[in-house]
Amino acid sequence: MTSANINKFVWQPSWTEEVKIESGGRYPLGLNRFHNGLESFLIKGIVYTANRLRYLTYYCWTIGDIQKSVKCDQYSDFVEAFRLRENALALGLYLHEPEYGVVGSNALSHIVDRDVREYECDFNLMQSHQLGGYGLYYSGTADSLGLIQINEKGILELSGSGEKIYQIHLKKIRNSKYFQYFKGKKKVPTEVLFEWGDINDLDNIRLNNNSDEREFYKSIIFRLDHKKPSDLRRESFSYFLECILQCSKTSTVFNEDVLRNTHYYSQYYNEQNVICEMHLPDYFKDSQFYWKIYEGHAYFRWWLSKFFQQFLSYLKANEQGTTIDDFLNNIDQEEFNKVVSYFCRK
Repeated sequence: MTSANINKFVWQPSWTEEVKIESGGRYPLGLNRFHNGLESFLIKGIVYTANRLRYLTYYCWTIGDIQKSVKCDQYSDFVEAFRLRENALALGLYLHEPEYGVVGSNALSHIVDRDVREYECDFNLMQSHQLGGYGLYYSGTADSLGLIQINEKGILELSGSGEKIYQIHLKKIRNSKYFQYFKGKKKVPTEVLFEWGDINDLDNIRLNNNSDEREFYKSIIFRLDHKKPSDLRRESFSYFLECILQCSKTSTVFNEDVLRNTHYYSQYYNEQNVICEMHLPDYFKDSQFYWKIYEGHAYFRWWLSKFFQQFLSYLKANEQGTTIDDFLNNIDQEEFNKVVSYFCRK
């Protein structure tokens, strides 16, 4: 490769982060396998993109409504019916509260105009998946929480648990104009969509009249119907809640520093920079041990990724090549110590 070609060359990918492909993502360094396996064991079905339980509620209603009111001879029939209902929610939420950052908000920002009298609901909310936000972000969680199943035609249906949350939500929406007159329709009046967004507001789960919805998720997440779950999801949530409770007694904000020190030392610094003991009951020993391993691997993965990025940058800057020894000798010891000190603080 000539010098001119080298100057034009860009390291893509860096091999340190997830590489997006049509079927999902890949981590070229292979650092995710252990991490993901332990994550599934500790908090199965709980992922950072599924931070809105109300979405799961609505998707269960959508799947249940199609199951009960639409004859789907093939998968494409289900996709069309699903798209119409999901898009109605997306439009309604965006009309009701644009700042939510709802699933598909980028596409919706080019569609929504409050002066429009009605909207066409038959469009692709997410270009990369025909089941929109559900397919991209929530299908795995719905499956892991046991809310859905697939019939012999490959079409989504509700499980027994999914049917429960469907019935809970049905009571809240059955008197709405959308449910009574427009569900599954391709064109829906703006005022109807606005009402639909208001009824399905993502924060409504906090309201007093939605205590049954909260109780349902509490049972599902903590596996209250299982005496001995095969994973530590229930113990993990209980462990975190215990840490939060003890921090509240010393008026300490529960954050990453507190959590890390709890994992490794069962101690933490309060707001006055005084060491406090985190008195954890014996039944949290397993959870604490596995979270200690998980967190250590997370830091190792981050460190190795950053280290490799520096190596690639150094290699790129040396047109004639270099050696590992040259690279190691050029590491800034002071900068290295700064990073280590940062993660060893508190």
